Amino acid sequence: MPWALFLLIPVLIILNVAAVTLLLKRVFKVPNFSVWTVIGILLLGGLLSGFVDVTWWSGYAVYFAIIGFALFKKFQLSPSQIAMTLAVLTAINFG
Repeated sequence: MPWALFLLIPVLIILNVAAVTLLLKRVFKVPNFSVWTVIGILLLGGLLSGFVDVTWWSGYAVYFAIIGFALFKKFQLSPSQIAMTLAVLTAINFG
């Protein structure tokens, strides 16, 4: 069923947005929270990582660097909170 692979991308996007939203809202209790900002950060990271995808790991490195930097600047998360968020995203994307 090759058509089922097309369903994988929207499911992963929804899972990524839901996971980051739950972490920011419930676990880290970020006061200035917006779901649209989370969606924008994840989509921007995904789009920019596609341009740098030279080797199998370079696209993921750019994706996680952009998301980590954006979470740090926008939501003032600590490095341990950013590492936890990136670990959850890694588990969703590679799991």
